[in-house]
Amino acid sequence: MSQSRNLKVFCAWLMGIARTGGIVTLMLLAGLSMKAAPRGSGDKDKDKPSASDNATTPRARGAQNASSLEAHADIGPSADATPLADVVLDSLPQIVPSRVVAPQNLPDERHPYWTEEQWEQVKAQAARAPAITRPEDALHPMAPPALQPAAGSVVSPTPIRGTSFFGSSYACNGEGWNPSDMGLAVNSTYVVQVVNECIAVYSKAGVRASGYPKDLGKLMGWPTNTGAHGTFDPRITYDFVKSRWIITAGTTDSSGGTWIDIAVSTTANPTGAYHVYHLSTPTGTTLADQPMLGQNWADDKFDGAVYICYNDYNPGFAGVNCYFLPKTSLYAGAVFTYNTASGFTYGGFLVDSIEPVNVYEPGEKPRTEFAVNALNFGGGGPCSGNPCNGVVVWSFANTLKQTGSPGPFITGIGVPTPSSYSEPANADNGTFCTNCIDTNDNRIASMVHYSGGRIFPTINVANGGTSAVLGWVIRPYLNDNGGGCTGTFVNACPAITGATVEQEFCAYCGAGHGGAGYFGAITPVPENNWTMTATYSSGATTPSMYYTSNRVTWQTPFHDPGFYECSNTASYGTSASPARWGDYAAAAPDIPGTADEPAMWFSGMYVQSAGVWGTCTAENKYVNVTDP
Repeated sequence: MSQSRNLKVFCAWLMGIARTGGIVTLMLLAGLSMKAAPRGSGDKDKDKPSASDNATTPRARGAQNASSLEAHADIGPSADATPLADVVLDSLPQIVPSRVVAPQNLPDERHPYWTEEQWEQVKAQAARAPAITRPEDALHPMAPPALQPAAGSVVSPTPIRGTSFFGSSYACNGEGWNPSDMGLAVNSTYVVQVVNECIAVYSKAGVRASGYPKDLGKLMGWPTNTGAHGTFDPRITYDFVKSRWIITAGTTDSSGGTWIDIAVSTTANPTGAYHVYHLSTPTGTTLADQPMLGQNWADDKFDGAVYICYNDYNPGFAGVNCYFLPKTSLYAGAVFTYNTASGFTYGGFLVDSIEPVNVYEPGEKPRTEFAVNALNFGGGGPCSGNPCNGVVVWSFANTLKQTGSPGPFITGIGVPTPSSYSEPANADNGTFCTNCIDTNDNRIASMVHYSGGRIFPTINVANGGTSAVLGWVIRPYLNDNGGGCTGTFVNACPAITGATVEQEFCAYCGAGHGGAGYFGAITPVPENNWTMTATYSSGATTPSMYYTSNRVTWQTPFHDPGFYECSNTASYGTSASPARWGDYAAAAPDIPGTADEPAMWFSGMYVQSAGVWGTCTAENKYVNVTDP
C-alpha cells in the first residue's frame, strides 16, 4: 500500500464571489502551510503557520479546472478472508445500560492534510469570513425548516413524513461514544439502524423488536467496547436482489490491530444469523478510518461485489484502500480471495474519503461500480492555492477474483462543478455558543446512492461564518471496453469517459450565522425524486434534524426548506471542544413498489434534554400526482 509524503503547499482562500472561466468561487481562506500528500513517502511536516499566514487576500482568483488533472489508482495485492463462527443477532443479550461513563470521543475524523494546530486555524478563519452567497442563493434564499404540520393539514413541496420514531441514543451500549455516526437500511418488513456502538431492529411502523438494541461489537465478534474506541463508523445497506443485510464497521482491537468488519445476514430477517469476517489492513496501519460501503448488482459476474473504501493512517495519512468482496462467497459464508486497490491520486496528490455507490434497485445494472470523492484539500494540493472545484468520479470494473481474469480495471475523471468550495466553519449551538458544533471538512461522508444512472453526493462547505450543505446530481459515462479485456472478459472493462453535473444545490449557502446546514444525506427513488436529511442550527436553534424533498422535474433545488423531524431547545455539550457531531447521517431507499412511489427513509441526530445526542428515523414519499 502506498504511503504519503507531507508537502508544504501554500493555499489562499478567497473572500467574496467571482466568476472566472465559468466557475463560481465561493470562499477565500488565508494562507497556511498545509500537509498535502503526493504519492510516495511518509515524512511529517512539523511546520507551523507564521504570523504572515493570517493575511487575507481581497482579490478573487479562479479555481483550477477539475477536468485538467489526472486521476490514478494502483491495483493492490489480493487478500484472503476467512469467516468467524456465525452470530445470531437475536441470541445476543439486550443492552440495558447500567452505567454511563464520561463522554468518550471516537477516533478524530482526522483531516488528512493538516496538523491539528493548523486545522484549528482553518476553522477559526472560516468562522471570521463575511457572509457570501452564490447568485442562485440570492434568487432562492432558504428559510429555516418549518415545524412538522399535522398530516393532511397542508400541501407542500416536501411531502409530510409518514412513519416516524425515536432511534438509538447516546450511551445505548453503556458507553458514552460521541458522535453517533449513522447507518440505516430497510426491506419490505424491517428497518435496521446502526450507530456507535449499537444495532436496533424495528418494524416498518417504528416498533422496536423485543430484546433490542444489541451491541454492534458483539455482532462483529468482538468484546464489548474493545480497544480504545470500540467498534466504530458503522454502515448498513440491503441487497434487494438477494435479500441480505450488509453491515460494516471498523475496529482497533486491544492490541492496537486494525480491522475492517463485515457481517452479512443469511436471510431477509435481520434478527437471524450473520456470516462475520474480520478483514486485515496493511502492516503498520494504526487507524482504518470511516470505512465507506457500497454494493453492485449481485448477479453481475464481473462486479457483483460489496465495496469498502477507508482512509488508512500509518500513522499519518497513507491514502485510501478499497476492498472488492464477492457477494457469492460472502453470502455463502465461505473462505474467499478478493482484490484490492490503493494509491488513489488526483493531480499527483493522494485523495481521501472515496465513497463507493449503493446500487440498490433490482433492475439497475451499471456495468461497473462507480465511486466518488470531493477535493478535500482545503485549497491546497491540486487546488493550487484556490478554493477547490469539482469531484472525482471513479469506475471500478472487473473487480471479482476469477480464473483467467486480467484483474480490476480502475479509471477516474475530474468533474468540474458549477461552484467552488472551501472548508466549513463550525456551526452555532443556539444561544449557548458560537461556532462550537463540529462540522468536519469537505469530504463526502454519507452513503451515496446510485439511481437511474445518477449519483447524489453532498459535502459540508463554508457559508460565510458557519456551514452549508453543497450537493450535486451527477451522471457518469462509460465506453465499451477501455481496458481492452479479451475472451470471456470482453466489455467487462469499461473506462469512465466523462460525467455531467445535471444539478447543483446548496442548503444555507450565504446564510452565515443566520442558519447552518451540515451532514446531508440523500436517498432517491427510481424516478429520481429524492429526499435529503441534514442537521440545521443557528444562533437561535440548537442542532436539529430536518428533511427536504425535490421532484426530479424541479429545476432549482431546494423547492422549500422542508420540516424539522426532531428538535429541542437544550444545549449540546460534550467534553470535546468543539462538540463532536455527525460524523454522517443516513438515508435509505425503500423496496421499489408496484402501485405507488416507494418511501424515502432517513435518520439523523438531535439534542436530547440532557444535552446528549439522540436519533430519529422517519420516511416520506410522493403520494399524489398533485404533490408539487
